[in-house]
Order: sequence, then C-alpha cells, then structure tokens
Amino acid sequence: MHVTVAGVDDAPLADDSDTVRTLRAALAAHGDPAVPVHVAVRELVLLVVAARVAVRPDHSWDVVEPALRRALLERLGHAARELGQPAHLSEVLAAATRCPESTTSTSTPSPGSPAA
Repeated sequence: MHVTVAGVDDAPLADDSDTVRTLRAALAAHGDPAVPVHVAVRELVLLVVAARVAVRPDHSWDVVEPALRRALLERLGHAARELGQPAHLSEVLAAATRCPESTTSTSTPSPGSPAA
C-alpha cells in the first residue's frame, strides 16, 4: 500500500518529520504485517501556463494580469484541487475565458515541473 501525505493547507512536511515518522510507526504497529506500507510526502509540482491573452480595449494588462492570475489560482490552485488531481488544458481555458477583463486566450500545454 502506498500512502501519500501532505501538510494542512499545503504546509511543508518533511519526510523525517515527527508527523510522518509517527504515522509510519502507527501503521506498522497496527496494520496488517502481511501488507507492506510505504508512506511518502507529496511532491510539489508546479503548473506552468503560457497563454496569449487579448485585452479588451477599455482595460490594460496591469488590470488583466492579476485578475487572470486570480481566476487561474481559484480553479487550479492547491485549495481547489485534490491530491494528485490532474490539471487539464480545458480547465485553464475555462478559467481564462471567465475572466471578464480579457476577451480571448489561447494556451499551450506545459508539463508539470517538480518544484526545487
């Protein structure tokens, strides 16, 4: 069995932290000895989005950029996702097109990158 753990509100959690060591010990002490259990700390993966955004004539990029960033974070940020949930290009486009300050956007997919 593989168990992936993450900190509350995505707080950093080290592999050798008391929380992870205690969890491993509890699973070993109270679990089925015939079922091996591997406990791993989640790997932070960054989602990189490159998009062309058409800005409405009555707006400026200084207004559009933070609104678009907020829309993408609301849809694709940690608080909106389940652990391991994939992000699809259609979700990026849906979030971007709901941003009223922009008129159109296109995006190129970019694979997730493990955070350093």
